[in-house]
Amino acid sequence: MEFIPYSPQENSLDTFLNRDEDGSFYLGHAAVLVRINKKNYLIDAVYPQPLFLNSWLFFPELIVDRRLLSVEGVFISHCHEDHYDINFLKDLKPGTPIYITENRIGFEKIVNDNSFHVIEIPPFEKYSINNDIDVLAIPSDHNNFDSSFVIKGKNFSVFQGNDNFLDEKSLRKARDIIGPVDHAYIPYSYVWWYPYCLASISDTIRKQEAERLTENNMRIGLNMAEIFEASLVIPSAGNLVFYEGVNSVLNREIASPFDFLDYAHKINSSIGEKTLPLFSGDYALKDGNKPFIYTKNKTRDDFFIEMDIFLKSIQSNIPNNDDINLSNISILKIKEKLNKLNLQKYPFDIFFYPNNKKEISIKVSLRDYSFGIVKTPELYINSIQFSIEPSVFLSWIDLQISFESVLNSQRFLVYRSPEEFNKEIWDLLRNFF
Repeated sequence: MEFIPYSPQENSLDTFLNRDEDGSFYLGHAAVLVRINKKNYLIDAVYPQPLFLNSWLFFPELIVDRRLLSVEGVFISHCHEDHYDINFLKDLKPGTPIYITENRIGFEKIVNDNSFHVIEIPPFEKYSINNDIDVLAIPSDHNNFDSSFVIKGKNFSVFQGNDNFLDEKSLRKARDIIGPVDHAYIPYSYVWWYPYCLASISDTIRKQEAERLTENNMRIGLNMAEIFEASLVIPSAGNLVFYEGVNSVLNREIASPFDFLDYAHKINSSIGEKTLPLFSGDYALKDGNKPFIYTKNKTRDDFFIEMDIFLKSIQSNIPNNDDINLSNISILKIKEKLNKLNLQKYPFDIFFYPNNKKEISIKVSLRDYSFGIVKTPELYINSIQFSIEPSVFLSWIDLQISFESVLNSQRFLVYRSPEEFNKEIWDLLRNFF
């Protein structure tokens, strides 16, 4: 690979769009601009905005340009807001094809709106989007919303894995259908509330669990690069940072692209030699069989220094409201919602309270879905406590957001007894609360 530096002041998108070679331009996070045969396609492009109750921020910031609205087509991997932005789709040139994988949930708004030109691609089939470009849609093998894409022309191809951590069987099936790829944008990071928000375990166990889960995801990303025989491997879809600061647990313990680079060199040095952390504004072209990489060539130190400056310039938009009162309206809303639940019962109690006023605690008994307010929530066998940031708590009890949004925000701590994962109860929390 040949590395060609460019200055931070240079508009690299101008340069990329004025070239003719096949290649991919990294807009940031999961957003990639792919050029094949002088045709431009977008994958998971969104407008930059704070995500999940303003908790998560794109860093480095996404590249946004009006010219991205006049592409040949747009691919969307799944319905999460860091990959799917209806406002961006509304601004596309009228009639622009929007490609999604068939039978994925969460796209009802655009599928049922005739103002969008949505095309559903059958999974694990070569799908021709014009005479010289094929696409392979690869659905998740463990959920009903994630998917990945390979876009392949006669002389160039790109894989974007997005958040879709596929097993080896699915990867080999895809490789057998579509063949090797030139650029592989692979997922690698582990980002979820567990174990970072779990307060009923020690720091040592939390770090061990975070390392275990991160290594599992990096192993899958490495498998993707190996099986697709990628010429260039870009760790992607992990460029979000938590609002609290550069030294917060989440920003220090969630893997960076440099951590994947180290992992690749350790496990498979040949893949490590092909791996390069790219950031928004970097791009790669293919000239013959040789990739040319245009990059600011950031180091790990550069990355964290710039993150610190960025986070200090950003203030969370959620006020930390100390004035918490459970109004009669809020209580009635929760009671009405619980009364509508005709679900399996469990010998379990769940407590929810703002982290500054534990004495205002909502107790929900899953034994009969009864509801009450208690001043002294207890952590006993078969119970869970959620200590939630006040304004997030208020938004939830007023039914402005779902509990899934609370979980995604990671603006809470959770205490469990027993200290184990009960899938049925967590599915209940995610789907009905």
